[in-house]
Amino acid sequence: MQGVELRPVARNKKKIPRSSSIGASSPSKRRGRTGPLRSCSPSAETLEWQLQTLCVLLCVVVAALIFQVSLGHGRSYTRTRLRPGAWRGRPSSVACDNYKRSHAQPAFNSSCIPTVLASYPGSGSTITRLLIEMTTGVWTGSIYGDASLYTSSPHPFCGEMTTRNVVAIKSHGPWEGQPTVAFAKRAVLMVRSPFTAIPSYFNWFYAFHKRGAEAKQHQIQAPEEKWIRWRENNVRNQTEAWAHHFSYWMDRFNRSDALFIATYDDLVNETSGPRVLSDIVSFLDFPSDFHRAKKVWLNTIYNRSSSVRREKTYNANFTRGQTEYIVAQLKVLKRKYGQRNKFLANILDEYLADRRAIISD
Repeated sequence: MQGVELRPVARNKKKIPRSSSIGASSPSKRRGRTGPLRSCSPSAETLEWQLQTLCVLLCVVVAALIFQVSLGHGRSYTRTRLRPGAWRGRPSSVACDNYKRSHAQPAFNSSCIPTVLASYPGSGSTITRLLIEMTTGVWTGSIYGDASLYTSSPHPFCGEMTTRNVVAIKSHGPWEGQPTVAFAKRAVLMVRSPFTAIPSYFNWFYAFHKRGAEAKQHQIQAPEEKWIRWRENNVRNQTEAWAHHFSYWMDRFNRSDALFIATYDDLVNETSGPRVLSDIVSFLDFPSDFHRAKKVWLNTIYNRSSSVRREKTYNANFTRGQTEYIVAQLKVLKRKYGQRNKFLANILDEYLADRRAIISD
């Protein structure tokens, strides 16, 4: 049996002569009409080639799909859900380059949960929204639907009327029972000294009731005599509201990865402002670009291109009794939260050291 080879059966049912020369026959002879049939089972080399081809085709299809999604159908950019309230994307593709106006767009992934931009009224939430939009290229929203901000020039807040497809939602709650965006998983808390936040709130309050919802409420300072008359009956209750607002957000998000604290004074300071803005953008899980944040900050704050800055003609002061009441509230907050947060303790110490608000009774 040595040297015997098995061959396929020919069509004419005749046996093929057993000869070692058949195995060495040329391809042309094997493919001839009168030659033997080829085997129907693919060889190992053929299967391997087919699998490689299939893998290459699948890789091409997957790459094409990823590229299409990354383009956002030509309008938006990819946003990947990292954790509730956390977003990552490529803002440079839509953010403005000349910093003269905001080209922000709605967020591409509407399933993401935005972060709350929480603040007591008059603490700089609107200017913070503008800086975020110009740096990230994504809308910020609001629970208020302020028409004056929706149509403001040169920086309209196109997301003002919605809480969807935005990176952050402005809320003053729980101040005066306003909503606190219950579905949010984390927050940026803007803090401002009550010595300056309360007068800033009154300026907005005065402009809103004096000139209506379409007025430039973020640009007008109330007359000094109006402030003196209003403070007599409102400073104490607004101080309590300020402290309650502060405590609510500190208690609701008591983890460092869920609450970012920024002060208005640091944000508008020439030395610290660009870094604070860059840190806020990083907390929102956008790529931190300090160079870009600094350019946006310089154009918006330093060059005063923003339409949400007030020109002041006087410094709003308090009576001695009012000042002492504010100081007492600040001390309570420091005892409650200062031990667990040294940064916060330093902030409250700065507010406690501010005695410039005192005037004679």
